[in-house]
Amino acid sequence: MVAVALLVMLIALFAGAGVYLYWQRYNDTLHNIENRAQASSQLVAVNAQWVIETARQSLRRIDEVLGAEMVVTSDKVGALREAVTSLPQNVQIFVLDAVGNVRYADDPAMTLGGAASTDYFSRLQAGNEWYISPLLIGADKQQFFVVGKRIARDGQFVGVAVVSIPASLMAQIWASLQLGPNSTTSLATDEGDVVTRFPAPEGSVDLRQSPLFTTYLPKAAQGTYVSTSVADGVERIVGYHRVEGTNLVAIAAIALAPAMRDFWSGLTGAAFFATPVLLALLVAAAWIGRLLQQQREAEEVSQRLAAIVESSDDAILSKDLNGVIETWNAGAERLFGYAAEEAVGQPVTMLIPEDRLHEEPTILSKIRRGERVDHHETIRRRKDGTMVDVSLSISPVYGPYGVIGASKIARDITQHRRQEEQMQMLLREMNHRIKNLFTLAGSIVAISARSATSPTDLAQSVSRRMMALSNAHALTMSSIGKDGPGTTFHTLLKTIFAPYASEEGVPVVFNGDDFELGPKAVTHMALLMHEFATNSAKYGALSVSAGRVEISSTECGDDLEIVWRELGGPAAEEPRSEGFGSLIGRATAMQMGGAIERKWGEEGLTITVKLARAALGQ
Repeated sequence: MVAVALLVMLIALFAGAGVYLYWQRYNDTLHNIENRAQASSQLVAVNAQWVIETARQSLRRIDEVLGAEMVVTSDKVGALREAVTSLPQNVQIFVLDAVGNVRYADDPAMTLGGAASTDYFSRLQAGNEWYISPLLIGADKQQFFVVGKRIARDGQFVGVAVVSIPASLMAQIWASLQLGPNSTTSLATDEGDVVTRFPAPEGSVDLRQSPLFTTYLPKAAQGTYVSTSVADGVERIVGYHRVEGTNLVAIAAIALAPAMRDFWSGLTGAAFFATPVLLALLVAAAWIGRLLQQQREAEEVSQRLAAIVESSDDAILSKDLNGVIETWNAGAERLFGYAAEEAVGQPVTMLIPEDRLHEEPTILSKIRRGERVDHHETIRRRKDGTMVDVSLSISPVYGPYGVIGASKIARDITQHRRQEEQMQMLLREMNHRIKNLFTLAGSIVAISARSATSPTDLAQSVSRRMMALSNAHALTMSSIGKDGPGTTFHTLLKTIFAPYASEEGVPVVFNGDDFELGPKAVTHMALLMHEFATNSAKYGALSVSAGRVEISSTECGDDLEIVWRELGGPAAEEPRSEGFGSLIGRATAMQMGGAIERKWGEEGLTITVKLARAALGQ
């Protein structure tokens, strides 16, 4: 009985766990459908905003073409058609005068009897600048809606210009979203009249009493809810989003039953196999729990990544296929220095240096073919004329009929370029120092061998000199990451030349007064003297037993002059090019407000270093 009770408890426990897991998965599925409905409504809103704004721009151009007399002559017809070339196909134009008579219509057979009594005409006549109609049905049963513009001359109403847009436009948007069977996409006015819908309704649809307009839209400009359609009675998850700059609401509704079909199928299959196989249920429960945990972790990672993208400081802008800037974010303002009102409407070439103008036609050509441009490193120009290194990622933007523009992300990589240059400099310096150390090690062995009387004596001499060389090399790093004590110039020189000392003493003569060196100056001076000594041990006076070095210091006003003179060594020949060691020496002297001058001769090398006295105490 205990075993049976335990088995029942286990079955009940795992059945409960299974119910919980599937309830969680049910909620996750609903949440995913809601997110998809919301995202789809935003896409419908973006497309609708583009169509309405393009229609308005076309109507403005039509208003200009009509002229002061509102007369449509044969020479104006081409300009009227050209005004709507940016709009979808099958768009119709017609122009009415102040009493509703047709002045122009694309289709000569078009009849607009009673146009003066239509809602769009009366509203424009009453003073509305723009008007977007609800869904209309023509004599041929074709559904459409119109965007109209009031035409006035000297403040007086003289007529209206209207573009008729086929409702079939929504079919293309619906197909691109792939929302599933019985799903719909539509536009409605904020008064609750349907403007266009796919699948198309049999007639006009009044949504004024739907939850969207009675409950949800008054509270938020976008969101989701579950409702049964008044048009066809199908239960759907509805996402809605106000269309910016219009009186329209974009709606994407996903049929709940087909969207949940995979979930219910999975639940039925699991229940069928779970009852007879307890062990499989236990394993499956643990496995499903793990999968759900991974799913939650993946969602958290996705949310974190989305937050990072949302808060990115990268410049993000969009442009049309002619390279004219259409949108401009705060990151672009920070990177390039132009405010949005300064940049929008301007050619993107204002950001491109003259020697890079050839890049833009290539980029636009790829965008027109629907190709992306990934991580294109180049140079762009700021408002103040300075240049900035950027990495560009450019993607095509699609409209109902193909590519309509491009979105561009520009990332400032100036610091990255500097870091690469610094890394190369560090690698070269490390290589230079390692080569010097190997050369000096050989020189130290040679110097020690001159006076060694036995292998033991040679080993001890080499060990002492190598230790002294280590102390001298450490001085070149003394102030990095700390503010340690300073030292004197002569003390510094004794430490640096200790590795080259023999029984006769250090082959270096110091002339001039000693002076104090601050912590930073110790590093810079040690680097200079160590570089000079290293080169002398490789090629100059310190490379032979009879060679010596004379170092003198003289104050010259606000400067200090240090002269390094090599004697008794091989003749010094001027190198064909400046080596990395010479580059380090020159850069170090510049950091101390000075400069280096070298003279090569038969007696040896002479180096004159002038330094700012103020830099020595730092």
